[in-house]
Amino acid sequence: MHEDGVRDAGPARVVLTGSESTGKTVLARQLADHYGAPLVPEFARDFVREKRRREGEGAALEYGDHEPIARGQMAREMAAADAARQAGARLL
Repeated sequence: MHEDGVRDAGPARVVLTGSESTGKTVLARQLADHYGAPLVPEFARDFVREKRRREGEGAALEYGDHEPIARGQMAREMAAADAARQAGARLL
């Protein structure tokens, strides 16, 4: 918290959205490298990989997968924001 009582929101977050296979991950890596910012990997990609490892390559995402994916992504982002804040980074 700042001395004026305003809570520190931490580093600014840049979020890339868009269709599959349009280069978001490549662009995110380039931006992170350029600005010296941490890169938060997409949780859904790892979730699907693990689900297919357990259930077979044909396993598809289901409605019930949305909550664990959202929670996993939020956990990654919060951990990265904490690390960035401690390192003095202004961008995430």
